[in-house]
Amino acid sequence: GLWALPTMNHVVGNRFANSFNGLFFQSNFAGGVGRGAAQNQLCTEHQPFGRIQGNTCHGHGRFGTYLLGPNFPRPLDASLATGGAVLNATSCAAFDPAGNDRGAPAVLADNVAYQVSFVGQYDAGDVQYLRHTSLASNNLLYWKTTKPFADGCSAHLSGGRFEGGNVALPDQAAFVIETSTFGGSTTLEAN
Repeated sequence: GLWALPTMNHVVGNRFANSFNGLFFQSNFAGGVGRGAAQNQLCTEHQPFGRIQGNTCHGHGRFGTYLLGPNFPRPLDASLATGGAVLNATSCAAFDPAGNDRGAPAVLADNVAYQVSFVGQYDAGDVQYLRHTSLASNNLLYWKTTKPFADGCSAHLSGGRFEGGNVALPDQAAFVIETSTFGGSTTLEAN
């Protein structure tokens, strides 16, 4: 379907069907530090997310909507003016000098996945699936590790519908689910 390295791209209103992977982001490609002329100028595993909304993935052999690699967005010292290069490497850090969490919220909104093997990611923090619909898949959601949102109140899943498969919840940390429904033969796998 679509393979992208940075999560900062806008991906809106697409339909991906019957391929190996659907909407597949690989932020850790080449070690997450950039490659070629950009090598050691990026921290792709901590980039803010673009608008990822209203996409549909179905009939994929492996991944529907999937974020490969650690995805812990942070406010980075990078912009279009710098060509995306990080000017100050400390902006990639998880905590500021006072020990405060530097996580920045990211939202995947109104996406649909059905008849795929996996939806989700291994490692992601401050990432919310908003009004996500996942149906008739081996893993309606697969999420290995996370963290509480830096804002102290946002939910990882909000307003979603999960039906006809497994929801594999993270191995550790508080995982907040609000106003979401789980129906049919759905199982919640708590590690």
